Amino acid sequence: MGTMARFKAFDSEVVNATAAVESAVYDVSNSTGDFAVGMVGTGDTCTIKLEYACSQDGTNYDTTTTSPSRTILASQGTSYLVTKFHPPVCKYLKIVATGIGSNSTDATITGHVMFDEG
Repeated sequence: MGTMARFKAFDSEVVNATAAVESAVYDVSNSTGDFAVGMVGTGDTCTIKLEYACSQDGTNYDTTTTSPSRTILASQGTSYLVTKFHPPVCKYLKIVATGIGSNSTDATITGHVMFDEG
């Protein structure tokens, strides 16, 4: 078992209405096992879709893959939630959060991405 890496993916990022935000890019070439994200939303209404995007070169990201589903989480609210996901083998990964529906203007998310570095 390796070391668990934990990175802040989002820090009070605005996801009002249908706004989309991307995390930093993570080098996951040495990752083994599970990936996880932990997120908390704030605001009157905060519903989001979390997806991952993979790349082999750090420039071109696959945002069209549907099998396995790129969707990690399809709703949230304001309580802290942790969920696991299993992306295909890739060298680089980033997380994309998109507001769903009619999020309030004060809707934000803060959260982390975690994975075993091998």
